[in-house]
Amino acid sequence: MPNPNHKQWEHWELDLLGTDTDEAIAQQLNRSRSSVYTQRRRQGIPPHIPHKLEWPKRIVKKLGKVPAHEIAKEMGCSRNTVNNEIRRRGLKGYQG
Repeated sequence: MPNPNHKQWEHWELDLLGTDTDEAIAQQLNRSRSSVYTQRRRQGIPPHIPHKLEWPKRIVKKLGKVPAHEIAKEMGCSRNTVNNEIRRRGLKGYQG
């Protein structure tokens, strides 16, 4: 028996699968992450692989010494990406 709460997938929704993380797509579509994951797998769409940033030496020297939002603007990425890189390198964040 079909689930009465089941929401059919629209073509434009299917077009989004694999263009970002399953969690991000789920939030955008107001669906569960597991629903997006399952549908992406059914469609044979590979998971989104985020672009890995190249961290130039001149930028690495600024990590923890300059506010993350300034580095993010210079790198063209999010402040969260900069903070993740600071943590990944075992550095302390900018204290101002």
